[in-house]
Order: sequence, then structure tokens, then C-alpha cells
Amino acid sequence: MKISTITKPSVIMLSLLLGACASQQNARYGEVETQAQLPPWVLTPSAANGLAASDCIVSSGDFGIDRNHAIAQARSSLAQSIEMKADVLEKTYQKSQNAAGISTTGTSFEQIARNVTSVTLSNTQVEQLAMVKIEDVSHVCALVTLPANQRDSLFDDIVSQSGRELDPTDQKSLYREFTTQKTTEQLETQLREYN
Repeated sequence: MKISTITKPSVIMLSLLLGACASQQNARYGEVETQAQLPPWVLTPSAANGLAASDCIVSSGDFGIDRNHAIAQARSSLAQSIEMKADVLEKTYQKSQNAAGISTTGTSFEQIARNVTSVTLSNTQVEQLAMVKIEDVSHVCALVTLPANQRDSLFDDIVSQSGRELDPTDQKSLYREFTTQKTTEQLETQLREYN
């Protein structure tokens, strides 16, 4: 029985070979390749003067079912975004009131947003639908938007139903915060900063 010895140069060559294979694998399935196949609105959903969200689902082969499922998922993402925006409003409001030495009363913006979001979602519009390939798997993607007038109405409902008396400066600041287009990650980061 012959036992071969592995030399240091052999180990280095093997490492280089495996590393090259791994980098080709990452390039093939990496984020850059996947993004190149997706419409821009999937990666960065936006609406002129409104709120937007997109989502994709794996295609089942029945476009009617997939379409409805993708739209429902996008609406769910939009609802989550609205609730996170309300959470940011609450934290912003609490911070400003605490800085002024004022105690707050009334229902939180978060609770109100949860109550009015389902009604608001019925006013969303489907702006885009697409079938795309993600890593050679068919997906159906949807973009839903909430027009500016509905977004403004939602903000007014959240503020009025909270029972809080806001001075015009605070209300304008909170409105600007609510209407700013931010990704879920940006909202999560902002919430972490408040905690």
C-alpha cells in the first residue's frame, strides 16, 4: 500500500482551484446577476407622491392565482411599511414631547395605523405586474401604490383618531416624516436608533 504525501504547493494549488470555483458559483448566483433580471420597480418600489411596495412569489403555473397572491403579498408589504411609518411617527412625537418636558396622552399612532390600514389597503392600485426569472425560477411580481390623496387621508386619520392636539409645526414635521419614501431597512434602522 502506497501512501502519498501532500506537499505545501499541492495544498496551495488545491486552495486556489477551490477558491476559483467558489467565486464563479457566487458570480453565477449572486445578487448582481439576480438584480440584472428584475425590473427596477421590484428592487426600489416608488410612487409619485404616494406610497409603494412590491413583492414577488414563485409561480405555480396558474397566472390568475399567482397574480392575486403577488398582489396580496405586495399589499401586505405596504401595510407593514405603513405600520412602521406610524411607529416612527410615535417615536418621533414621543421624543419631541419628552424633550419639551410634556407628557403625552391619547392613543398611539401605531394602534390607530393598525386599525385603519386594512381600510386603506382597499384603496391601493396595482401599478405593475411582471413575470420574471430569478435564478432560473419563474416568479410573478407586483407593485402596488397608495395615491397621494389616500396617503394624506391616512395621515389625517391617524392623527385625528389619536386624540392628540398637535401644534402646526409638529404636525408638519410628522407629515414630512410620514410621506418620505423610505425602504423597510431604512425604517427599521430609524426605529433601532430610537430604542
